[in-house]
Amino acid sequence: MKKWTIRIFAGLAGLVLLLILGTFYLLGTESGTHFLVSQAEKQLADNLQIGSCTGKVLDRIELTDILFNSPTGKAKLGRLVLDWKSTDLLHLHLNILELTAKDISYTVIPQPPATDIEESEPLILPDLALPISITL
Repeated sequence: MKKWTIRIFAGLAGLVLLLILGTFYLLGTESGTHFLVSQAEKQLADNLQIGSCTGKVLDRIELTDILFNSPTGKAKLGRLVLDWKSTDLLHLHLNILELTAKDISYTVIPQPPATDIEESEPLILPDLALPISITL
């Protein structure tokens, strides 16, 4: 009975370790980031196209020639850079060192006018207490 408990615990510990290593591979390596970008493009089919990707999600990532299509419009970005300190999340702090977007354009696709527009009260958002602090 004791051997089975040890085997089950070792198996669960191995699965947790495999999950941690897989997450680090996807977020902490450039090839993992390329895989995530390609999967995002596949999942969004013709709605998302990214020309190139350099860097890592957990450090600094740079995307170029981004095209996003939606039923309401088309967005194009020439270059998007996100540089942040991921280790600060352990202290519940989001520290963004650089967030840059260049050559941005958005084209609205005309929509037919809505026929039934009800007048309603303006939207009032509640005060939010975020569990982390943010530095830009």
